[in-house]
Amino acid sequence: MKKFIISLGEILFDANPKTGLLTIGGAPSNWAIDCHRLISQKDIRTIVVSAVGNDFLGDVVEDFLDNCKIGSLIARVPDKPTSIVKVSFDKDNNPHYNIVEDVAWDYIGFENTSPEKKALLDDIRANCCAVCWGTLGQRSPKSRQFIQEFVSSITSPSVIKVYDPNIRKKPDAETKEIICKSLLLANTVKLGHDEVDCIGEVFGLFPAINSKEGENKGTKKDYLKRSKVLFDTVPNINCVIITLSHRGSHIFLRNGETSSMKARNVKNAKPVGCGDSFLAGVIASLVSGKDLHYAHNKGTEVSRFVAQNDSATPELPQEYVID
Repeated sequence: MKKFIISLGEILFDANPKTGLLTIGGAPSNWAIDCHRLISQKDIRTIVVSAVGNDFLGDVVEDFLDNCKIGSLIARVPDKPTSIVKVSFDKDNNPHYNIVEDVAWDYIGFENTSPEKKALLDDIRANCCAVCWGTLGQRSPKSRQFIQEFVSSITSPSVIKVYDPNIRKKPDAETKEIICKSLLLANTVKLGHDEVDCIGEVFGLFPAINSKEGENKGTKKDYLKRSKVLFDTVPNINCVIITLSHRGSHIFLRNGETSSMKARNVKNAKPVGCGDSFLAGVIASLVSGKDLHYAHNKGTEVSRFVAQNDSATPELPQEYVID
């Protein structure tokens, strides 16, 4: 029986000023593409669930996924465009995104779709082994309802349900509600060091680690302490993944198991897609039956490779494929 790895949320084109190219992007979709390229087991299939416009770029998205042999369940929205996001970089080479609103992926839904797509939706829901979603993909009421209802319908405790917040700025009241609901739906959460502080502040759970200038000075002990607070506060969370850019990463499990790794530093690193590829390496390894240390190392290796490439989802050499 086939099992499915599912991404829910935005799929778009990143307009990168350094390359002058449009490349497929969107955090959940990047994650799914990397999972597909990492997994060798024939009974695990990756499915990208999103929406594009009924336009040329929408055709390009579907052709790209088809050519990569990546499964997809894509709604075509006739009166909204396929999303293009302009990427810029600050003096520290951190990416910033100009994300236009009211685009196709704000309208994910399959109420009026074909019987074949409805059957596929039921199939992937029933046989899901991992699902990932974020905050941005829920900014509109329609996509938010679809994503939350889909994740809520997956009740098997063996399914890895990953929430990757990707919080870019201090959340408003509506975004706080999305974060809270998503944490209650997930059993795994991935947080950057600034997101740890954001969630701690928003929900009054723990004090900030970072300096006012954004410098990260947290130790493993600091992040373990905060993860334990999350475990106590959100009983459905079993795994907290902390990414610290050039300072490495930590993974903490509710059962007490931990893993910490240094980053594989890259000269002139290209950060777009690195966090998504790291998460893909971890989750793809776990659904393939690997242990936590293997999964953590795989995520670190893959993100280093992506950091050397202009594309957020470059083709991965065979040596990175999970055996």
